[in-house]
Amino acid sequence: ILERTKRKLPRGTAEPHINKLSVTQLSSYLDSPYLFYLRHILGLKDIDTNYEEINPLHYGTFAHAIIEAFSDSEKKNSRDSKEIRDTLNDIIAIKQEQKFPFCNSIQKAQINLLKKRLAPFCSKQAQLNSEGWQIWKSEWILPEGLRLFDSPFTITGTIDRIDINDDTARIIDFKTSKSSEEYKVKNVFKQNSWKNLQLPLYALMCKELPDFKDKKIEIAYFPISEKINETALINLPWGEQEQNTAQEQIKKIIGSI
Repeated sequence: ILERTKRKLPRGTAEPHINKLSVTQLSSYLDSPYLFYLRHILGLKDIDTNYEEINPLHYGTFAHAIIEAFSDSEKKNSRDSKEIRDTLNDIIAIKQEQKFPFCNSIQKAQINLLKKRLAPFCSKQAQLNSEGWQIWKSEWILPEGLRLFDSPFTITGTIDRIDINDDTARIIDFKTSKSSEEYKVKNVFKQNSWKNLQLPLYALMCKELPDFKDKKIEIAYFPISEKINETALINLPWGEQEQNTAQEQIKKIIGSI
């Protein structure tokens, strides 16, 4: 990393040694090797000075916790969107009390907005259930010790959700975004190159695990967008070309790191 960037990098007191990286960290190298080094090698962090609002990181974590709780609920296989929405509203009330018991008016407004943003999720989830999809795993932690392409470090990760339909496993990554535009196929895989490797990394790693031996793997984003009409499941292409491209990009990143 130090040799490949034109910027002068701050250095720690010792030579950095990487034993383990997460899928998210690896994927972030595509955005900026410089920021990757600052955040994941030197361990520098952004400073949040806004204490009135729920910051984007905590907001996303809160939304993920709600979806995870729904995925573990008795109503997860319901084909009734109203029943799903009622269940989610109950979960939101419980999670709000747990995580933000003394929230101010701004934070309450953010949580009420999340309820509205999750409304299209309810109808889409009911549709998926009607099509025969079943929630298999939620917030699933990858087994320890996994490597790709003889990487000198192990790779960790937590998959938001995996759905199963007959012999197909669909890996889903939920996003709390302002718009779903950045997660559409034309912006994720273009000019024969992946612009975000998080889902491809998960798919390649799962392919090596016994649970997926006889499964066809699909990958998809599910943005819970501020623009409510844009909330939808976005299936990404994952054929031979897309897999080969991902493998080559990941090998280059591992070599660079």
